[in-house]
Formats: sequence, structure tokens, C-alpha cells
Amino acid sequence: MRLSQLTGILEKAWHGSPAFVKPKFSLDKIGTGEGATAYGWGMYFASRQAVGAWYAEELSKNVFVYSDSMTPRQIMGLEEINLEVDQNKKLATLSPFEVYNMMVHRATVNAEDEWDRDAAYAAKNSLEKLKSLDPRKISRATKYLYNVSIPEEDDYLDWDNSMKNQPADILAKIKGSFKTIVGSMAVYRSEDFWDMTGKDFYNSIAMDAKGDINRAGQKKASMLLHSVGIIGLKYLDGASRHVTGDRSTRNYVIWDEDVIDINQVNGKVYTGTDK
Repeated sequence: MRLSQLTGILEKAWHGSPAFVKPKFSLDKIGTGEGATAYGWGMYFASRQAVGAWYAEELSKNVFVYSDSMTPRQIMGLEEINLEVDQNKKLATLSPFEVYNMMVHRATVNAEDEWDRDAAYAAKNSLEKLKSLDPRKISRATKYLYNVSIPEEDDYLDWDNSMKNQPADILAKIKGSFKTIVGSMAVYRSEDFWDMTGKDFYNSIAMDAKGDINRAGQKKASMLLHSVGIIGLKYLDGASRHVTGDRSTRNYVIWDEDVIDINQVNGKVYTGTDK
């Protein structure tokens, strides 16, 4: 279902990536690492084109990609190559084929080290992952800047604002499902809840029993809020932290892939079928 069928009021937003999205943005593509992300689990978009363009540039810099679907072992092999290039910037001047051959050669030599068995074992493991890749399918990442349509400002939990100043529709959804989200309506009636920011509220859901926040907890919070009808959150971008009123601009973290409509990629009309 296209976004135009879901809402009549749209915002324009931008997303920069080294990946070509086909046929739509997907929650399945969100990283699976353990570390927490700054503004929660979801798909990130910016209201300013310059922010999206910066991410397109930075995320594709010195990164190699694979032109085919990948097995878990191949994914780990490509990650090793990108980690090596990230740690040794001089390698970025070499072709993907040259980097691949250099790493395979080094791993082959190290795998035969009779003096350091641990190093030899690690090298053999690395060699298996690298050899699972077809070097002809490794290439440099391309910058992709997406122009998208997303729902209007009032459809998001406001990360920076207090709960008493959240959009009315967001508060109604939270109140209607508060016991499901938090477990007790008593918290909803307390002063502490209304003084919370959207950030505090989200993190209180994401926090584990030890008081820590990781990506698994953030995903739980995002999916729980999505289940009660909240599609994502918005937060002030870096340029707007000390700005008020109409001059402030926002970034968005979205948990519902069906509310994102891609209009253009790199300035050309998006067809969803080819680059």
C-alpha cells in the first residue's frame, strides 16, 4: 500500500545510504548489532536535504558492497574486508579485487603458522569466509540520496518534548494502551510521567532489568509503540538544538515501512525496479 493511500498530509524527507532500496524501505535491513543507537531502533530520515546528503557521502565512503544475495558466511567475509579498509585507509585506493587478493594471501600465509596456533586458527576461519565470496561481485559502494514522503509532524512521538506537550493523537494512543505499554495506569496519573520527555518515555520501555539500553531493548520499545498505532519518533537535528520556533528542523525514526513513499533517488524519479 502506498503512503498516499494511508494519509492525506505528507512531509518531504531525505535518506542517505550506500544501498539501493528495492522495492521499498524494509525493517529487515536494520542492523542487528548489539549496540544501542542514539535515537532508538528504526529507519532514519532527515527533513533537511543536506543532512541526507551528508549521510549518503559518509556511509558510502571506503565501503565495499556485494552485487548478489549473501549467505551469513559471505556477510561476515565482506564485513572483514570493510573492517580492514576502515582501519587502513591506504587500502581504499586499491581496487576491491586487489584488496580481496591481498587479504586472501595474508590469511593463507598466517594459516600455516606453526608457532602460533591461535593465530593460525583465526586465519583459517577468516580464509573460509573470504573464499566464500566471488571477488568479481565486490564493488565500491555507490551514494544513494532518497527523497521520500512520510506522514506529517503530529504523527510521531516527540523525543525532545515533555509528555504533556506531545501531539494530541500520540497521547490518545498512549493513554488507550498505557497498561499494555507500561503495565500500570498508576504511572500515567503521576507527575513523573507528565514531566518525562519522549526520550525518557521511550528509554523506560527499552531499558532491561539491569537498567541498560541496547538495540534489542530499543527494538522492543519501537515494536511495542508501533503495535498501538505510533509509527515513529521525531527529534531535533544537530543544527536545531539551540534554535526555537519555525527555524528548527527534525529528523525521524520510523517503525512502519508502509508509511514511506520513495519519490526520487539521486534526483531521478524512483521506479523501484532498477538503479
